[in-house]
Amino acid sequence: MDNLLVSIIIPTYNNADKIVETLDTVFNQTYDNIEVIVIDDGSTDKTEDVVLSYKVAVHQNKKLIYYKQDNAGAPAARNKGLEMATGTLVKFLDSDDVLYDNDVLNKQVNFLNEGGYDIVYGTEVYYQDNFKEENILRQRGNHIDPNVPKTFWKYVPITSNFLLKKGANPQDYRWNELLKRSQEFYLLFNYFLRNAKFGFIDIKAVKIRIHDSPYRISNKPKQNIIKQIAQSSSFMRDDIARLKPDDTKLKAHFNFGILVHSLYAYKVKDMESYKTFKSLMFKVPASSYSLKQRIILNVSKISPVLGNISNKITVRLARYI
Repeated sequence: MDNLLVSIIIPTYNNADKIVETLDTVFNQTYDNIEVIVIDDGSTDKTEDVVLSYKVAVHQNKKLIYYKQDNAGAPAARNKGLEMATGTLVKFLDSDDVLYDNDVLNKQVNFLNEGGYDIVYGTEVYYQDNFKEENILRQRGNHIDPNVPKTFWKYVPITSNFLLKKGANPQDYRWNELLKRSQEFYLLFNYFLRNAKFGFIDIKAVKIRIHDSPYRISNKPKQNIIKQIAQSSSFMRDDIARLKPDDTKLKAHFNFGILVHSLYAYKVKDMESYKTFKSLMFKVPASSYSLKQRIILNVSKISPVLGNISNKITVRLARYI
């Protein structure tokens, strides 16, 4: 079996207090044919000093590459890492997350090779603030069925989870630098649309830290979040129309997700986003939807107010139907 070089790309911004823990889990891996590329997205704290001191301390002058750029956002930092990467395989790891144990990379590489996958991922374990057992919030991960679009929406892995092969055409698989949210979702959605082979390995792959840093995208106001989802949904619609124009099952699931977001936009009185969402829906036969979906769609057509009465139910249903 080929001992393929893995490029591990770690974008960071003002994470001097957390990045050493991240680097430790990388350099403690049993799979050691790696290069680690830290892209500092214009940090103003001591991140640069911390990383360069770590490089000297652990004698990783060749394997650890540090690059600092002007602040341009996480997608731009990841793209810069891709430009610098020389590995056949790529793993992204946020600088406040850690690999679950020392054998994660070895297992993911072997699973990818043996199964002929383009992307492999495991289970994500979420923690509040630090990685103590009592701070576990939830776990997430399962198989994505290429013939069942809802499984992609439900189980698409987070950035720090997946390992992937470099795309044949790198321009097709770059991170969208216009997006402030749902960045990995959109990246992997493009892999999904291009029929990439996703492989779920039943291991705990990564520990995700949930914390109150202002630099976390998920800590933004909800009004901003809904606008960002509208933006990413617009890109997704264009990609579906271009790459899967005849896939009515995919279009129907996309439409139902758009409906859920439009109802929420209406609820928070973001009428601009509400109208944007409504304009994104494809015309598909009613038979493309499940019975429950058809009921919710029809109720919402009568009045978005009625739709919002059952908004919480609708959001829950979007995960399962």
